[in-house]
Amino acid sequence: MSRLALVLALLLPPAVAPTAEPLCRNGFYLVQERELVRFDERGDRHLPVSSLPAQVNALAYLPKEEMFFGVAGKRFVTITSAGELTDRGPVPQDLEGAYAAATLGEHWIVQGGHSIVTLEVPSLTAVATVPLSPDFELGDWDVNPDDKMLYGVTAGRQPQLIQIDPRSGAVKEIAAPAGLPPGSSYGAVAIDLYGTLQVLHNSTGRIFRVPLADPSRATSVLSGFKAFHADAASCPAAFDLGNDPESDARHSLTTFGTLSIGASAGTDDGLGAPPTIEAAANSLSVEVKVVNTTGQPALLAGWHDLNHDGQFTVAERTMVTVSAEAAVTLTWQQLEVNTARDESRLRLRLFGSVNADPQPHGFASGGEVEDYPLTVRWPEPRPYEPPPASPSPEPSLVPPPPPVEEPMEAMPEVPKPPERKRIPLTLTLFAGLLVPAVTVAARGGRKGAR
Repeated sequence: MSRLALVLALLLPPAVAPTAEPLCRNGFYLVQERELVRFDERGDRHLPVSSLPAQVNALAYLPKEEMFFGVAGKRFVTITSAGELTDRGPVPQDLEGAYAAATLGEHWIVQGGHSIVTLEVPSLTAVATVPLSPDFELGDWDVNPDDKMLYGVTAGRQPQLIQIDPRSGAVKEIAAPAGLPPGSSYGAVAIDLYGTLQVLHNSTGRIFRVPLADPSRATSVLSGFKAFHADAASCPAAFDLGNDPESDARHSLTTFGTLSIGASAGTDDGLGAPPTIEAAANSLSVEVKVVNTTGQPALLAGWHDLNHDGQFTVAERTMVTVSAEAAVTLTWQQLEVNTARDESRLRLRLFGSVNADPQPHGFASGGEVEDYPLTVRWPEPRPYEPPPASPSPEPSLVPPPPPVEEPMEAMPEVPKPPERKRIPLTLTLFAGLLVPAVTVAARGGRKGAR
């Protein structure tokens, strides 16, 4: 057993179960020499976590295990978000002294010499190795969640922001951000949930921000972290969402104190009872329980939809500043209740900073969003509402069926007259000729007698 392994075995506590509320979310952790420090989601504030018994590099947080994995010389180690370090055994030779690492999905991506080694956890076995090309001097890297590429800053006279494909090892220079000092390495890199690369310049101890969407310039935000050895690891994103299925409102969850509507973020418990409003009311007041232990002022805003148009507008908004844990009152003045429906909506949003124009939709840093039904209450007895008139039938394009003819009553049978005997045609002709002949004969007889 090596001296480092013996020291770790004697000094380190056994592995502990992960906490129910992991502290590593929406921020990043930094190892400065042997000091473990936790940063908020924007890198504006930090808190000391613990002093480690060994210098740790290649730091990366694995959400499934809810702990950090790292390399301490020739040993694999894990670290909880509370700073408890555990020895996990020897590392393979090509990973001894590794320093750049990040998390990609459920894998640990480590720079081993001139290669990228992908490790499976918790077994810590290598599942893929690809060569890095070309060679460069890099102190750390992190994965951008948007494109799944690795990013870091090279050392030298002109620091470069580079992109590395973890699948192929291909390296690409992205930009030379103005404002980055030359000289020693940039040994700690973390990409936050806003797509900003936070990078530590070891020799000056200053942390710089480089927006990946526009990496032309870097700005310095913090100082005092000067170190020969340093490493960083970003935490996974965690959000609180509204329970309205049509809402896109979401808040990042802070771990620097508690900032919530109700006792904690994630549950709609800010109101003691479902809100109601009288049908004839022209104002509305709602008491909301808020917890703010962050040490910074927050803003609580609320919107109603009493005109039932499906929108939350500025005219339907009210807000109040929250400095500590309290029960605050939101009041809407000079409103009008549209009584066409018995139920409306109410949205509450708690923001991590005071904002003059809070919006009912979209992303917000810190805090929580809660949605409630808002019931319109009528006096008793409720005014009579006649039932709606039945709609007149629409004309049909199908021709109506023919009318059904009713059967006629049977007529009594009339007896037929007796059939006359018809004289044969020959006899009729003969009789017709006979009469004129007799007449002529009679006339002639009379003439002779004279």
